[in-house]
Amino acid sequence: QVGVTGLCLLAFLGEGESWIPSDTQKNEYSGNVVRAVRWLLSQQNKQTGAFGPTEGDANHFMYNHGMATLAMAEAAGMSGDPAVQESAQKAVDFIVSGQAKDGGWNYFNRKDGDSDSSVSAWQVQALYAAREAGLKVPEQALKNALEMYRTMDREFMAATDAWFHSVFTTTGPDGALYVVDYYRFTVEQLIFRIQKISFQGVSYRMTDIQ
Repeated sequence: QVGVTGLCLLAFLGEGESWIPSDTQKNEYSGNVVRAVRWLLSQQNKQTGAFGPTEGDANHFMYNHGMATLAMAEAAGMSGDPAVQESAQKAVDFIVSGQAKDGGWNYFNRKDGDSDSSVSAWQVQALYAAREAGLKVPEQALKNALEMYRTMDREFMAATDAWFHSVFTTTGPDGALYVVDYYRFTVEQLIFRIQKISFQGVSYRMTDIQ
């Protein structure tokens, strides 16, 4: 709910909606905007700054936190409301506190975890929006995130087959690499091709097993 509400709020804010009287901003859906902002405020941990639950069934909660922070940063910048600015700043501080050693973020905001590119993308967007809104964002945090993406920009697997699309890889108990190849032209049939890649030194052998 936190992430979805953040995305919906972003849609209204992107259209220029606001709850602040203005000659340049729209107010047709001001009620929707203010209710969304108030609800997000109610879902924020006042001590940590995290939006929504972070334990129990809150799997991958940093997705939701990044979306909510991005929305609140935009709201803070558009409105100048002190309460919204304070909330957004706490949310930013929570993001910065969990930045991993490689410069990215993971599902649970742990410094010692492996970074995920999509989770990190939401945090980076939120940080940039917060900086534009005049909030305090450490420049080093953004530099570290950029460096993380630079190191990740390397092909793990490539093919001359234009239809090749790897959607999952795993190492089997036999030491071989198993690749789930999803052909785009079989989208409607939902057909997957599983390939086994066996290594011997620097050479390998690829076998279709399905």
